[in-house]
Amino acid sequence: MCIESLENVLNIESKFHKIGNGIAHDPSNSTKERLKWANFEVRRFTYKLGTVNKQLRKAKAKWNMMYNSFSVDKTVLLEVSKNKRDLCKKLEIFRRLRRNLLRYIKGLKCESDPKIPFIPPKYRSAKVPAYLYSEGVVGIPKKAYRKKPKDTSTVKSIEKANTIDKNDPKSIEKEVMRIIADAKGQAVYKNKLVDKSIVKYRGL
Repeated sequence: MCIESLENVLNIESKFHKIGNGIAHDPSNSTKERLKWANFEVRRFTYKLGTVNKQLRKAKAKWNMMYNSFSVDKTVLLEVSKNKRDLCKKLEIFRRLRRNLLRYIKGLKCESDPKIPFIPPKYRSAKVPAYLYSEGVVGIPKKAYRKKPKDTSTVKSIEKANTIDKNDPKSIEKEVMRIIADAKGQAVYKNKLVDKSIVKYRGL
């Protein structure tokens, strides 16, 4: 009886706790803890944004005053300019992290099991337990780089040629003019063949 009762107790405990580290495993408790942590981080980064904004305003005012001065040391001006750029970068990082945390809070409230936002170690709080932070991503994700689309003008021209209304004389005339212009390296403007540089200059 003692062995059976002990097994029952262990089964009950294993449903709510991870044996060995004492961290809450109940989904509702975990969600509440994550929500509390995310709200704390949002407040912390909001405060940091306000502090950096004040520093940036002072740096801009100092730079403007020095730039408009006649006797200004170039090295000092460069230092102030560098400080201003660093503050702008820090401001952008804090904004991005705060925005990610707000999205995470919204996902937790909707019960959509959102991904824990990554916060770099240098911007983490010592008051928060380490297991609450995500370790899956290294560094701050950069903005997606948009690649220049490939030239699909030939494909589009073939598709357009295949969809010409053969019963409409105007569309046939336009297509013929376009083919002649492509062959001569010119452009069509008001049903006339003109140089491409003229069309580009006029912004047409």
